[in-house]
Amino acid sequence: MGYVVHLLETGQPAILGQTNVPASLLREVVKYPVPKRVAKLQLGHFGAVDYQRYWSSEPLPAPQSGVLPLYESQHSWWYYRLVAPLFSSLGGNTNLPASIGGLRLLNLGFEAAAVWLALGVVGRVVRTRGDAILVGLVIAVHPLFLINGVRVANDALGIFLATAVIALCFSMRGSPGIGRSVAVGLVTGFAILAKAVNFALLPFVAMAWINSAFLDRRSTPQTFLSGTVLAVALLSVIQGEVRTNLRQYGGLTTMQEAIRNRQEGRTKADLVQTARSFRWDVRIRRLWLSDSFLVGGWSRQRPGRAWTTAYSWVVTAGLVGAIFAMAGIFKRTEPVLHSRLTVLLCALLCVSFTGGLAYHMVQSKLAWGEPTTCPWYASASIPWFLIVVVAGGLSWPSPRLRLVVPLALTVTCLGGEWVTIWNRMLPTYSGGATGLPALQRLATLQPPLFGPVTIIVAELGVVVLATLLLAIACGTRPDMGPSCPPR
Repeated sequence: MGYVVHLLETGQPAILGQTNVPASLLREVVKYPVPKRVAKLQLGHFGAVDYQRYWSSEPLPAPQSGVLPLYESQHSWWYYRLVAPLFSSLGGNTNLPASIGGLRLLNLGFEAAAVWLALGVVGRVVRTRGDAILVGLVIAVHPLFLINGVRVANDALGIFLATAVIALCFSMRGSPGIGRSVAVGLVTGFAILAKAVNFALLPFVAMAWINSAFLDRRSTPQTFLSGTVLAVALLSVIQGEVRTNLRQYGGLTTMQEAIRNRQEGRTKADLVQTARSFRWDVRIRRLWLSDSFLVGGWSRQRPGRAWTTAYSWVVTAGLVGAIFAMAGIFKRTEPVLHSRLTVLLCALLCVSFTGGLAYHMVQSKLAWGEPTTCPWYASASIPWFLIVVVAGGLSWPSPRLRLVVPLALTVTCLGGEWVTIWNRMLPTYSGGATGLPALQRLATLQPPLFGPVTIIVAELGVVVLATLLLAIACGTRPDMGPSCPPR
C-alpha cells in the first residue's frame, strides 16, 4: 500500500534507502491491528498494536508521527502503477477497508486466471479426462499457490504472468515460430518486471524453445531466427529496468539483500562461504515436502505438524511413483502423460526456482545473519510440481493405489486450510475469539462483501465442487472399476 500511495502522491518510482511510507497512509494504517512482530519491529512506534491488544479493553495509543522507510521500495513499480487507479477510485487512504478489499479481489482474479491457464496445460499434457480432472483438482485446492496471492503485493501478477509464459511454452510445438517467439519473449519480460524471481523462468523457456524447434524439425536458419526474435522481444521489455537497476543498485535485480551485501563490500568469496554453511539436502527437502504446503500471511500461520507430515508423505509417494514410472519400473496400459518430456520440463522449472530461492537464502543470510526466504517465492512453480506428483501417484501399478495420492492430497490441502483458517487464523486475528464471534469481529475491519457469510459460502462451495469433480473423475476412469470410492 505504501508504494501505491507513494505513486499516487509523487508519480515517481520508489528508491531503496530514500523513499519513506507516505505520512498520509501511515496515519491511517496504524488504526488497524497488525501481527505482533510487525507491531514490535515496524509500526508500534507510530501507534499500531497487535491483534490481542486491539481487541482487548485497553485504550489504544494515539497515532504518532515519524519516518518509516518504505518496505520493498526496491521493487519494480509496474504492478503498483497498474493497481494505483483502482486503489484511488475505492477511496484510497480515506477508506482502507474498501481500497484494500478491491486490490485483494484484483489479485484473486490474477490467481484465478493463473489456475485457469495451468488447467489448460493439464488438459493438453495428461492423456485421459479422468486423470486430468484429478491433477487439476489438486492444483486448484493447493493452499500456498492461492492463499498468499491475495495479499496486497505483486506476487499475484507475477504468478499469473509466469503461468502465462509456461502455458505458451507448452503450446509452442507446431505453432508459427516467429509469432509465438515474440509472444513468449514479451510475456517473459513482463513476468520478470512484475516479480524478479521470474528470472528463474529463463532456463525453462530456453529448453522449451529448443524442444519445439527439434520436434518441429525446423531448419537451422529458422531456429536461429525464432530464438533471436524471442531474445530481442524479452530484452526490449526488461532492458530499461535492468539499466536502471545497474545504475542505481549495481546489479541486474533489486534484491535488497544483494544490494546491502554489495554496499557492505562483501565479495563472492563471502557468498561461497555462506553457501557452504547450509545443509542443502535438508533445505531443499523441506522446501518441497513441507514449506511448500501452507504458510498463511505475514503472521505465518500453519496447520500443525500432523497435517504437514501427512502432506510430506503423500508428496513423497507421488514423487516415488514419478521416478519409477520414468525409469520404466511402473507401467500402465496407458501412461498418465502424453510425453515423458513433460516431467523433465516441470522438473526443470522446479530446479530453476529452487536455484533462485537458494541464491536468496545465501544473500539474505549473509546480509541479515539468517535466511529470510519465503517459500511462496516459488509459487509459480507449484502447479508444475504437482503435475509430477499427481501423475506419479496415478502411475502406481495397482489400480487400487492410483487414487491414493490425488485423493489424499485433495483432503490434506482442504483439511489443512480449514484447520489453519478456523483454528489458527481466526483466533489470532480476532484476539482469541473463535467461530462466528471471530468472523463478526473481523467483519468490522472489512467491506460488507467480506462479511461472515462470504467465507462460509466459499468454504462450502469448494467442498461441494471438489466432491463433484472427484465423482466425475472416478466415473471416467475405466481402470478403477469397483475400487473407486463411492459417490
